[in-house]
Amino acid sequence: IGVGVRRWITFHGFALNVTLDLAGFEAIVPCGLPDVEMTSVARELKRGPLGLDVQVRERVTAAFARTFA
Repeated sequence: IGVGVRRWITFHGFALNVTLDLAGFEAIVPCGLPDVEMTSVARELKRGPLGLDVQVRERVTAAFARTFA
């Protein structure tokens, strides 16, 4: 979840790494926090990406719909 302010306008976003190749994140310091390591749902569940992206998308969409409908 990210928040930014530019010219008195707030911006916010939501990102969930499901099956993303995390190699690119090794070269950055996420949110300026040096001890933070990026991860993904697939890595945390210790399972392959096959079909996982669809399952997560459906569940996150349903949760947002319940919360913000």
